[in-house]
Amino acid sequence: MPSDSPASAPRGEERPGRSRRRVALVVTGAVLGLLALVGTSVALVVRDLEDNVERERVFDALDEADRPTDDPPVAGPRQPIDVLVLGSDSRDDPIGQDFQGEGDEHFEGERTDTTLLVRLNAERDAGWSVSIPRDSWVRLPACTGPDGEQLPPRDDLFANAFRDGGLACTVKTVESLTDVRIDHTVVVDFTGFTEMVNALDGVPVCLDEPFRPRRVDIELPAGRHVLHDREALEFVRARYGLGDGTDLGRIERQKEFMASMIDRARSRQLLVRPDRLVRFLSAATSSLRVDEDLDLRALALSLRGLEGERVVFSTVPLDPDPGPEFRDGGRLFGRVAWDEPAADELFTALRENRFPFEDPAEPAPGDDAAPPVETTTAADPCT
Repeated sequence: MPSDSPASAPRGEERPGRSRRRVALVVTGAVLGLLALVGTSVALVVRDLEDNVERERVFDALDEADRPTDDPPVAGPRQPIDVLVLGSDSRDDPIGQDFQGEGDEHFEGERTDTTLLVRLNAERDAGWSVSIPRDSWVRLPACTGPDGEQLPPRDDLFANAFRDGGLACTVKTVESLTDVRIDHTVVVDFTGFTEMVNALDGVPVCLDEPFRPRRVDIELPAGRHVLHDREALEFVRARYGLGDGTDLGRIERQKEFMASMIDRARSRQLLVRPDRLVRFLSAATSSLRVDEDLDLRALALSLRGLEGERVVFSTVPLDPDPGPEFRDGGRLFGRVAWDEPAADELFTALRENRFPFEDPAEPAPGDDAAPPVETTTAADPCT
């Protein structure tokens, strides 16, 4: 099934209102969010920047017999689509290399910090995006790595599907965990991210506590700041020094940053300043690696009717008490386990296009299973 759709709804589901509207345009990260924001104008520019985009033959490496079947077709000229979006520290990315550790912590290769499963409905006027924590302890399926190495099935960190097996293995893992068939992939590298931030003359954030980035010689006191370059990258990647030090806290921070990034793009009047628009989109497209069939211009044109209130941003439901191994001192301390029944309910709703906002009286999957794990903008000390 071809699809442009955002994924699942967890316990940390955004509620209707201000907090959901703030993240509503984060459909496939900053790039596709901007496409939704500016529609046709961006599509015309993207046409001239297509050569910037790197393409990868992702689905050739997958065995069709192992993949989920297409969802039943819906009436109309288009079908829903599902896009897997990842943020990566590429081995060829000079900024990414700075984040690959030193000494015993150094890692040669490519890793991902952010994974979003995004579904766009057939009408392209609604989306559902599900964040998958990189520290999820899940079952990785057998797959073939980029160098032809045969990787056995195993229980491991979700992030290691990408680290060890690359993009095709990550697609296979997500499909095996969710039973959602991935139609397209988008990988954004760190260099492109910082260039997009700089093209906007920085992105505003609000800190409720001081932050001292590990790799940037600056200390940010609590309050409002406009972040540039690597300090912005440190902000969205940091697990320690801000919040509770968990991957879930980082996911929430990334959502808020991307929402602020879209607001900044609006405020900088990109549509009436072609020089700014081209600079931003040149940075965005040069940072992208997509599958061989994704037509960015067609996608941009199709998103002209997408409204912020019609996009939901969620995180996979997590087990609040996964067992002693996950507690302090346990073998899996620092990892998180999925709440399997709630996750199944969420992904079933996604496959069936039962977006939670269609009936405000109907709770989203997993809503009654546990209190939300995500914070909202209500706690913003700068408002």
